[in-house]
Amino acid sequence: MIVMTIGLTRCVDETNKRLNKELDWLRQEGIKVELVEEKKGGITFLTCDIDGENPLYEEEGFRERLCASISKALSELIVGDAEEHFVERLIRRNHTDFAISERKMILEIVKELLHPCSNEDKSGIMRYKKRKEEIYSILYDYLRDSDQLILDGFIRFRLKDYVEELEDTIDIAVDSYLTKKEYGEFVKLLRYFLELQEPRMDEVQVILEKEGFFKLLDGKNNMINNEYLEGFILDMVDNDVNYDDLLISALITIAPAKIVLHFQDERNVIGTIQDVFIERVALCQGCSLCKPGAKPLGK
Repeated sequence: MIVMTIGLTRCVDETNKRLNKELDWLRQEGIKVELVEEKKGGITFLTCDIDGENPLYEEEGFRERLCASISKALSELIVGDAEEHFVERLIRRNHTDFAISERKMILEIVKELLHPCSNEDKSGIMRYKKRKEEIYSILYDYLRDSDQLILDGFIRFRLKDYVEELEDTIDIAVDSYLTKKEYGEFVKLLRYFLELQEPRMDEVQVILEKEGFFKLLDGKNNMINNEYLEGFILDMVDNDVNYDDLLISALITIAPAKIVLHFQDERNVIGTIQDVFIERVALCQGCSLCKPGAKPLGK
């Protein structure tokens, strides 16, 4: 008889299901398999009792095949059900300066990074597969020489590279969260300034050219050359400005009731304008002004 024991502090039911699934080949070959659950000192032990009376038990490679099955079940458990808990614990331990609600948002970003849902994220999918394969390999080597494994301790001491990868991913998620938070505060401030402004025009059309410059037209396709844009034009000449920021500043100054965007390509500034001006913004679906080289009717 072979007896192999897995010690767990969580995900007991899921581990039981995964082990039963991966060990089903034994039953199909007539070998009796029983998973016995027992709790000791806060740890639940799942013991795999495998009847050794069947002659297949003595075949060469049987132990390796058994270790492969258990390693597959546990590697999928680690990168699946158990991983969120490990990440949550690392965030709680290493980022105490964040509120509980912020930690939850960081956790969601980490989950998206570790488990890409889109097939377009080829590198993310490859990292996920590599992570699981490396964990499987380490588990397999360990179980070939040992009949007992305490999962938490195994992860802490045998999977240090894996834990470091989780910590690195958390750092990326923290940076992403802070960037989103700063952007949200920036948009909130711009909305505040916009609310203080009285609309100076009913409609402004924005044409963004490839070079990064933009043209502002009124609702009749006439170029806007009013006194409240003179300061922005001087900034364009005298300073190394960010034209996206300049465009947003000009639009807030004019505070039009409606903004029509004629953009030739996708730009981050489109999202910012939509976030600040919300229902005032309309994206043109295609017209003569959207084409390169189009000229306004006015001078």
